[in-house]
Amino acid sequence: MRLVRFMGLTEFEKLMRGETLYNTTDWKKRNQSGSVGFCFFPLTDKHDTYWAYDKLWGIVDPSVCVVFECTIKLKKSYGYYASGWWTSERYDEYCVTEYNKTMLKPIEYTFSEIPSEYAIWHDVAEEEEEKRRWETY
Repeated sequence: MRLVRFMGLTEFEKLMRGETLYNTTDWKKRNQSGSVGFCFFPLTDKHDTYWAYDKLWGIVDPSVCVVFECTIKLKKSYGYYASGWWTSERYDEYCVTEYNKTMLKPIEYTFSEIPSEYAIWHDVAEEEEEKRRWETY
């Protein structure tokens, strides 16, 4: 299953260094979600990264958009997000209180403000291979 998450640069840098990230925020207490910790939207034919950005606009730090391949069991939950000018709707999401690059494998990312097919996407596997080649010199 592929997931998408928007994050700030600090979280992204820690993730790419291989650190395990922790978050125990209980979003239920804020009446915004049934989730605890980090939240991820599932990517489907109907819901892509631009769709996720549209729902999360003004709520999250959109500095980096990361697409993950899920390698662990996540808790399925829900969140209430914008569905119009003054309306919200309940959407499926997944959550976890800790993760790293092994648990949720980053596939690609963009620094684009609006992650669409026009954004510049970076392939994580290609970048890691390039890094390994440079380390052998």
